[in-house]
Amino acid sequence: MTPEQTRATEYLRRAGTQAPVADIRRKVAETFHELDELVAGIPGEVVRMRPRPGRWCVQEVVDHLILSHRPAGDELAGLLEGRVPEGEPIPAHLQSSDAMEKEWPALVREMSAVHGRFASLVADAPEDTPLQARAPLVMVINGMEWIEELDWKAYAMAFRAHALGHAGQIRAILADLSARELGEKKRSSRRKIAAPEFGLKEVW
Repeated sequence: MTPEQTRATEYLRRAGTQAPVADIRRKVAETFHELDELVAGIPGEVVRMRPRPGRWCVQEVVDHLILSHRPAGDELAGLLEGRVPEGEPIPAHLQSSDAMEKEWPALVREMSAVHGRFASLVADAPEDTPLQARAPLVMVINGMEWIEELDWKAYAMAFRAHALGHAGQIRAILADLSARELGEKKRSSRRKIAAPEFGLKEVW
C-alpha cells in the first residue's frame, strides 16, 4: 500500500468509523450544503466552457456528482439497515453520454435533491447503528484505484471527501476561466467569473 493509500484509509478510519456520529452529521451536512451553494451560484453561460482541451467543464463535474452520489445514497440506506449492497461497487469516473445536453437549472436542482437525501440519511442515523455491514467502494487518488470495504460511517465520510475533491475541481475550473478572461483584453468589458470560496478544506 502506498503512503497515499495508507493516509486515505487512516483518514476514513479516524474521521469515519471511530468518529462520533454527531461530527459525521455536521461535516456531511456542511460539505454538501456548501457544494450545492457553490454550484447554484455559477452562471449558466460558463458551465459548458472547458478550462483546457480534454478537461471536464463544470456541467460535466456536476453530472458526475449526481451519477455517483445518487446510488451512494441507496447504498448508504442499505448499510444503515444492516444490508450489504448487491452487485459491483459504484464505478469511478461516471459520466452521462448526454451530459452537455442537459438543462443547467435542472442539474442544479437534481444535485441538491440527491445531496439532501444523503445528508438526511446521515442526520437520521441512530447513534448506535451497527457497523458490521460494509460496502465496497472504489477509491481513487492520484490515478491509483483500489477497493475498500467500508462501514456506514466511513462510507459517508468517503463521499464527503469525494464532494470536497470535486468542489475544489470546480473552483479551479472557474479560476482558470477567470484568468483566461482577464488575459483577453478585447473582452475585458465582460463580467468577470468569480471563483467562490466556501472554506472547503483538503481532505487527506
